[in-house]
Amino acid sequence: MLKVGRLLLSCELAVVCSAASLRFEKDAVIPMAAPTEELPVWSWGSMVRVQRSNTAAPVVSALDESGSLTSVTLKLPDAYRIVVSGLTRGRDGVFALSGWSADDSGRLAGFIALIAGQDPPRVIRTNPYFPQNIAMADDGSLWTVNVVTTDGREVKTDYNVLRHYDRTGTLLGSAIPRSSISEGRYISDGTGRMAACLGRIGWYTGPHSGSGSEYIEVQPDGTILRLPGVTLSKYESITGLALTNSLSLVSVQDTQAHKRRIVAVDPLTRRWEPVSVENFGGSIPWIYGGDGDRVVAPGNDLNTVNFFRALK
Repeated sequence: MLKVGRLLLSCELAVVCSAASLRFEKDAVIPMAAPTEELPVWSWGSMVRVQRSNTAAPVVSALDESGSLTSVTLKLPDAYRIVVSGLTRGRDGVFALSGWSADDSGRLAGFIALIAGQDPPRVIRTNPYFPQNIAMADDGSLWTVNVVTTDGREVKTDYNVLRHYDRTGTLLGSAIPRSSISEGRYISDGTGRMAACLGRIGWYTGPHSGSGSEYIEVQPDGTILRLPGVTLSKYESITGLALTNSLSLVSVQDTQAHKRRIVAVDPLTRRWEPVSVENFGGSIPWIYGGDGDRVVAPGNDLNTVNFFRALK
């Protein structure tokens, strides 16, 4: 299990990803690749998405490569409205959702919900912390980020924005002081992304475009890596984050020039370096996530995804 109590700041990555590349391997028909309300995410072997968020009963679904579909409905006691801000699925098939709910009097409550099969959800109430993004580590523990609020406003005292929970809701640790991140909107406006792989958790803080973002990674020994975000041109934006066993990658798209690129962290230069794409005739518009040594991206239509092998 990752231990936050001994986190240290570092500017070095333990993996070497210079001269990284992605090699196209195959495509697969996964109808849920089509976005509905939010882009789906690839998590531990499944495409996961949410429908009917901002209602009393959001539906979360997962579809794996074999075509096996699992759908569950999230219902919370006294919740008039439920907003799912983050979602993932563990190696054991358990869904983990983060967000907030409102009762019919307008009272808000932050939550993490765990759903296994058709059992009632296990709900972890997190007030006054409202988890925005969520990732599930390979050991089943949960990582979230966001701000602490009172009466709808962020508190002025300092606190840690990155939090680590076990599945019972016990807070295992926290890190990243709020005062060390320049602007609150980079946490609470929904532009950040989280991802997990074997032994690591990655958080791209946002914003998707412009400057001011960071990439923060928790490694197996508890070390925290904090690196500047990708340098973007005026019309570029971050479209996805993926962690593989050896790489930390983001996808970038230029809406003006209609250009796309993939970049990964190079520990030698401590910069984001280009990633080449091999055995593939097109470009990658965004990445859904990573899975072992694979990166998952959209295919030629809304029902197909492409699988790439990450090389270094």
